Amino acid sequence: GPGFRLQVMESARAEKDFFQWGIRGGGIIGNPPSEESTLLGILADGGVSYLRRIRKDDPDNIMYLGAYAQFLYAYRLNNSLGNSALNWDMVGSVGPEFKWLRNIRLFRQDMRLEYDLKVPLLSYVRRYPGFSIGFEGADNFFSPVGVFTQIQSQISLVKRLGRRTDNKLAFSYEWNLYDFQEDDIHSLGVAYHGLGVTLLIDL
Repeated sequence: GPGFRLQVMESARAEKDFFQWGIRGGGIIGNPPSEESTLLGILADGGVSYLRRIRKDDPDNIMYLGAYAQFLYAYRLNNSLGNSALNWDMVGSVGPEFKWLRNIRLFRQDMRLEYDLKVPLLSYVRRYPGFSIGFEGADNFFSPVGVFTQIQSQISLVKRLGRRTDNKLAFSYEWNLYDFQEDDIHSLGVAYHGLGVTLLIDL
């Protein structure tokens, strides 16, 4: 179904390292296969990243590898599920992050292709209800990758707005997998993808 997201981020890139922080939030309205059912989802997160440059021989082809920490809130409401219509997760995660930047020439213009990938190694999950069906209270888990898995990936094409400015416009495609394997019958898997346009202001 359709959805939206807004984000505010700040990045600082130096010769040897890359630092970034950001907050974002959005929602989605879906229609599951069951009749007369509407699924409302809200996803918000904030986090920081620090990466070190791992490829230094080519200034037009730069790679960074490092780590990120993130806090996430996910809310879901399905009006057809009765006593388990509402559920939410609060997740704190740490894990590795990889970033690739490559200067290219496209449509007779100099642009930059960027790719970003994050996967949590360890997460603290607070889930409501603790048991997926019923009125039970919240439950807590320390979850390694494989129990709670969130793959965040984004590819962007970045273009300068003009010769006399360092401000840029980024056109991006994002794919995000949110997968929680509590057990065989109460697992949760959500994947979404989206297109975005971001104004990058040089500070």
